[in-house]
Amino acid sequence: MSSWLVLIFIAIVILCGLFGRLNCYESFNLGVKDGIKTVISIFPLMITFLFAISIFNSSGILNFLKNYVNSGFGNIFIQMLVRPFSSSSSLTIMLDIYNQYGVDSNLGLISTFIHYGADSSIYMISFYGVYLEKRELKKTILNGIMVNVLAYILGIIIVLSFF
Repeated sequence: MSSWLVLIFIAIVILCGLFGRLNCYESFNLGVKDGIKTVISIFPLMITFLFAISIFNSSGILNFLKNYVNSGFGNIFIQMLVRPFSSSSSLTIMLDIYNQYGVDSNLGLISTFIHYGADSSIYMISFYGVYLEKRELKKTILNGIMVNVLAYILGIIIVLSFF
């Protein structure tokens, strides 16, 4: 069904272009050229970010923290460290907390607030930062980290106060 919707959408766009007397092929080519420019500008940042994450994983810091900080709040702390960089890693930690302590436990609720209240700000800023000046980039990173810390604090306060 969804493949039909895509085909219908493409047909509608082409018909609108023809009725508006636009050259659809040329407009499509201009869009592709702009898309390639965006990919080329973001590609070095993506490689750098993937390299940094690979170094972080290879360093064994997460395994060290998991082995030596095996308490519930240790897992929460690890999730707080990982969340600004990777949503999927944060989700994995949250599911581990659910399996170990339960979904309705305080730790499960705090983990949920951390995962859904915070954002993978460093990840997003590293890709879209190519369009910012250095001064704006520093402010954006600082704001992203402050928003995440605020989400962590509010999540812990809300869960410990009301649940």
